[in-house]
Amino acid sequence: VRADNTTIRKLAIYGFGDSGSALTDGNIEVPSGLSVGGLIVEENVIGTSADSFTDPGAGNRGGGSGVAIEDGTGAQTTIQNNLFGYLDELAVGILSSDNIVVTGNEVLSVALGGNIYIDAFSAEEGSSNVEWSNNLVDGAPGNGISMWRTSGNHLVRNNTITNVGSGGAQTAAVFVAGTGSTIDKNVLSGNSGPAIVVAGENPAGGAYQWPVATD
Repeated sequence: VRADNTTIRKLAIYGFGDSGSALTDGNIEVPSGLSVGGLIVEENVIGTSADSFTDPGAGNRGGGSGVAIEDGTGAQTTIQNNLFGYLDELAVGILSSDNIVVTGNEVLSVALGGNIYIDAFSAEEGSSNVEWSNNLVDGAPGNGISMWRTSGNHLVRNNTITNVGSGGAQTAAVFVAGTGSTIDKNVLSGNSGPAIVVAGENPAGGAYQWPVATD
């Protein structure tokens, strides 16, 4: 039975997921093959306890991402007004999914698992129609918002992204591939590389060589 139109609200969630599975393993997860839509994740603290926003330690820290959505299609899924921190992987990872809104979230101290390529937010592998709006991202070894090997039609609006790219390999505040996307009214500052990278190619398969973005 599909669990469409589920709401997850006002919880502190941490200590779940496996490090190294950024897009498929999370503290909150939509697994492959279910095509679940209509999920609402709002007003949660994800990655640490609600009473003290501090690192719970490697043994208790979220090993995966905050939210990992794979094959999410159908009704709009909304991830809004959450606080993400002290995760080994992404705050939100979206894989092969459509019609996702990520808005009003605060992201601090994510991607602590040692992988220099991990972004704060990412949509990959054919995802389309993802909106990133009104989010604050402060710190990640990879890009702030990454849309890699996607179909496009994304909206990136009214976000503040700072202190990303510390790993030195993926250093953009916003990385976009695909067609028809809009990047509008964002504050992008203090990052290790360019504000925006627009990919010149969007291969459907095989190895992809990320551009190494520098000032």
